[in-house]
Amino acid sequence: MLHQGDRRVRERLSSLAVGVSIAAALVLLLAIMAPEGKVGADTDGSSADGVRIEGLQIEEQKTAAGEVAVSFDLRWETNRFPGVRSCEIQLLDENGQVVGHYEDTVLSLQPVVHGEVDVETTRPAESASATCGERLDVGDPYRYDIRVTGVKRLTENEVEIIFDAVWAGPGRPGVMDCTYSFLDDDQRLIYAAPDVNLYVADGVVADHSYSVVAEQFRTSEPTAGAVECEPYGQEPEGASS
Repeated sequence: MLHQGDRRVRERLSSLAVGVSIAAALVLLLAIMAPEGKVGADTDGSSADGVRIEGLQIEEQKTAAGEVAVSFDLRWETNRFPGVRSCEIQLLDENGQVVGHYEDTVLSLQPVVHGEVDVETTRPAESASATCGERLDVGDPYRYDIRVTGVKRLTENEVEIIFDAVWAGPGRPGVMDCTYSFLDDDQRLIYAAPDVNLYVADGVVADHSYSVVAEQFRTSEPTAGAVECEPYGQEPEGASS
């Protein structure tokens, strides 16, 4: 799971079931510093707001035929969040023949990010190329079904919220912009943590905990919580949350 909070909880990054290789490298790099200005997030699968991989460099030929380290930049094609995509890297020999292939899911919360992956090869590689496909987190509804199971005090000013989340959409799980609220016995709001990004790569997580530090917890006792989300960026037209 990917979590990204506001300035007060921004360093409290939680990652669970994110995946490996490109997905892990990019998701974890990008989660820490999401853009301050929110951008649009269409979820209809349009390729107009896609991503591209550029600046491919073969950094290290670890063996003559075995594994190659490839670095690259992943870049949004517009200023709109492009969602979850599948990208492919091919390694070519001196004759232009494919000697290595790598494909994985990518997710970027920043317009540009640098990444690196290891690619298996059959012969020494001289160059590399890359392509990215259509958006995978598409369709309606675009949301997680979330059930808060409890809150727990950790310190005098830190409380965690515990919840289950299940992706309800027909496509791949997407990224949501959430507010975590902490309530007292009378359901009065004690504190709300806004702009927390939520992404569950596998689509299902149970008993996940996320902690928040707030001075309000010193004088009030949270006994309940709520999680409200909308698609990352501004609300896409036609998407329900």
